[in-house]
Amino acid sequence: MTITNNGTAHAENITINFSKAFEIRDFKTILQLDAGKQQTIQVNIKPVEAGDVPVDYIIEFSDLKGRKYETKHTTTIQISPDKETPRKTADYEHEQSELGIKRGYEVLPNNDLRFGIRIENNFSFVIMDVQIILDCPRTLFSMSDSEVQNIGNINPSGKRTATYTLKPRGCIHNEQINAIVTYKDYTGKRHTMQMRPKEVHCVCPFLKEKPMSEGEYSRLAASSEFVQEGISFKGISIEDLASFMGETCRHMLYRVREYDLEGKRVIYLSGESIGEKAYYLLTAVVQDYKGSTQVVLRAHSDKKYGLNGFMNEMADGIRHLVGSVQSAKEIGIIENTQVINIIDSLVQRTSFEMDAGGRAQVNIKESIVQRSNIGWDER
Repeated sequence: MTITNNGTAHAENITINFSKAFEIRDFKTILQLDAGKQQTIQVNIKPVEAGDVPVDYIIEFSDLKGRKYETKHTTTIQISPDKETPRKTADYEHEQSELGIKRGYEVLPNNDLRFGIRIENNFSFVIMDVQIILDCPRTLFSMSDSEVQNIGNINPSGKRTATYTLKPRGCIHNEQINAIVTYKDYTGKRHTMQMRPKEVHCVCPFLKEKPMSEGEYSRLAASSEFVQEGISFKGISIEDLASFMGETCRHMLYRVREYDLEGKRVIYLSGESIGEKAYYLLTAVVQDYKGSTQVVLRAHSDKKYGLNGFMNEMADGIRHLVGSVQSAKEIGIIENTQVINIIDSLVQRTSFEMDAGGRAQVNIKESIVQRSNIGWDER
């Protein structure tokens, strides 16, 4: 039974009293049910009549101030003697297909994999204690969270998703992730289902330059998969950012063309994966955007599984180089200060000078100084 609180306040000590059509066993009181929430409970009943039986029942509960309430309801339940043959195993296996399992993944900017498993309850009853056990090669992935996730109960037509973050230990190509799903039906019996394996890819290709014409570049880009990303920087010019693009891609990507278009710098770059006949194209548009300098990257390839790794490598390279240069600009000149004390002395024909980037402080007390040069040599 699913109990729903449609009111605007909490309900406490909820009990249900049935008419004599049933003998009720093991009914547990619901201690509290918040407003707008629902709770599913299991009720064991033994019918004492057959046929279309009218059932009267009363729901009793109290509010937070201890005031008691009750609501009366009537329903009809059909009760017939059990003359059906036991269900065959094959029939139940067919019914298990009504539990939907969908899975998918995405590559995050740091090259981690976010893997999701969604369970859809297509049964006519609540399934309980739904548990997902992820099975992935630990030699290829590390995982900070537990591989076992409990997503609770799922009502009919309901959906719940378990999410895992997997960190690849290297390039991942054509590897399979498996999982086992367990749940309890309305009788409390636990069932197990095997998820169909999901193939995953997270490749950071090793690249070399691939010379090509602009026409060939355009044809390949138009017929391939792509991903794109935008990065913004403060305190750097369009020219400097375009130069950093060249440094990031040096010896990996061939510069097909670079030109200015309406105040934007457009760069075409091409490369190919070492050891694999796969091309990787990168279009970069560097522009001023609301006071910041922005680079928009679009990566193309005929191998979809390597696109995210390729884009992540390029974007991380640009961020690292720009960050290093900006940090270097913030380092100022370290001033050297020299302090000279002349006390009770005679100083003749002496020059006190400092090199560039420093200064001298000369203190004279009870001394005689003749024909001396104290200060900065303007030469």
